[in-house]
Amino acid sequence: MDAPAIELRIKNFRGLRDFVWAPSGLCLLCGANGTGKTTTLDALIFLQALFDQGLEKALLTVGGQLLGHLDAKSDDPVEFTLRVGDVEWVLRFPMGAGSLRGRFGEELRLGDEIKAQPTILGDRSKVSAMRPATLARMTWDREDPEWMRPLVDVLTSIRVHPPFELSELKKPLLVESRDSQLARDGSNLWSVLHTWHAAPSRYQRQFDRVMEKTRRALPGLFASLEFDRGLPTFYRPHDTDPDKGINPKHMADGLLSALLVLTGLMGARPGSIVAFDEVESRLHPHAIRSLLATMREEVEARGLTVILTTHSPVVMNEFRDTPEQVFVLEPSPDHPTVPNALSVLHSEAWLAQAKLGALYDRLAFGAPQVKRK
Repeated sequence: MDAPAIELRIKNFRGLRDFVWAPSGLCLLCGANGTGKTTTLDALIFLQALFDQGLEKALLTVGGQLLGHLDAKSDDPVEFTLRVGDVEWVLRFPMGAGSLRGRFGEELRLGDEIKAQPTILGDRSKVSAMRPATLARMTWDREDPEWMRPLVDVLTSIRVHPPFELSELKKPLLVESRDSQLARDGSNLWSVLHTWHAAPSRYQRQFDRVMEKTRRALPGLFASLEFDRGLPTFYRPHDTDPDKGINPKHMADGLLSALLVLTGLMGARPGSIVAFDEVESRLHPHAIRSLLATMREEVEARGLTVILTTHSPVVMNEFRDTPEQVFVLEPSPDHPTVPNALSVLHSEAWLAQAKLGALYDRLAFGAPQVKRK
């Protein structure tokens, strides 16, 4: 299945000064600490929340009104352009001392035609009372124009997952079949899996697929997951006694991490964007390789765009045959915007000298910028 063509352009948003990216397929985003990997994911979260819930909620979702780049002039605007196919959503936020000041501008374009362009959307004191708050959402709700559908489908299906916290998953709480999609923090994992397990036809046997791929990634660790009297319970291979079930708090952290990643992946709508920050967390190299193989299968089958951020050499080595899918938040004289594909920054001969993980470890790319005295 072909994924929609997506391009994201950003100016002056926190650590991203001049950002142009057209992600597709399985993408790896890397770079030194502080170069903007998490900020890239925050930009996706911000745009989704802005469309879905309005400005005030979007600001809260990404941690407040300090949106501007630290090195930009105090009045340099923050700008976003999200293009999906021929449709563009353009946003311009005026700034003062790094914080949003006053009103923001917005355009909707189809090719070269401006379909909607208010001069302003209203001052911030009124935004919280507006539902929905953006021109894009109001246009969609009021007119339901077919030309907007590719943009709306992408915006409403973005799923960004930060490094997962496991403590909530280890509490022995009864599970209700209620949620059908994984929350950003993964705290509703058992509820989602219970829902999928209870209605396999409705949810396209996603529960079975998650179990199959988890067993492939962590062989021999468990045979099945059941919901015994409302409690998630694992059974080991060859266990036949129902009283020998194991509570999640006694299972390996790597198993829970794999379940979270695979549930987030399998629950993504066809053609959507799903991102995992520090995907390698708690996972053995075999499990990492297995999960990446599953991601490639799902990208091919369902037209997903999957974005991973990492510092892991193991993850990077799995992209040795696709350096064009490794994007570095590192400008070059010929390519001043970020991110840039490794295949653009370096020649095939340069990339062939060692595994990508070894090159990264040697600071050959994505390295901290050390100021010399």
